[in-house]
Amino acid sequence: MVSLRMSQTNGKDEHLTAHLSDVLAECRTMITTVGIIFGFLLNVALTVKFQDPIADTLLWIAVWTSLVSVMLFSMPVIYHHAQFPYKSREKFILRSHTFMIWGLLPFLVTLFLGLTLAFYQKLGTMAFALSLFTFLILGLIYHERNRTLTLELYPNR
Repeated sequence: MVSLRMSQTNGKDEHLTAHLSDVLAECRTMITTVGIIFGFLLNVALTVKFQDPIADTLLWIAVWTSLVSVMLFSMPVIYHHAQFPYKSREKFILRSHTFMIWGLLPFLVTLFLGLTLAFYQKLGTMAFALSLFTFLILGLIYHERNRTLTLELYPNR
């Protein structure tokens, strides 16, 4: 009975450790991605002066949302160091996922504004429609993800 409980506990610990490792790996990936976007947008904001106030506003909002996104994606790492050793790994993993989900919102806004800004100089206000159309297509693809075809990788087995 004791060995069964210990093996269940060890299996749960291994499962939580794997989840913890996944969360921190996701944070590293997202911090790097958004950090590169933030650096690019900040460089553009500091070196290029747009004559159009709309383009300038879009750029500075994109810089701000990318900064917020980097901070939210960094929170699991900060939380990891502040709470170590953990009293509850489950609590840490749930809070980290919450930070990641909240970080996705400003990240998507940054991508939307960056795409809009890229087309704004040539298309004017139609750039908003193009960006919205692009994001609607991505939303549709995400919504239909469960209806995709599955491939048999090993048909002869």
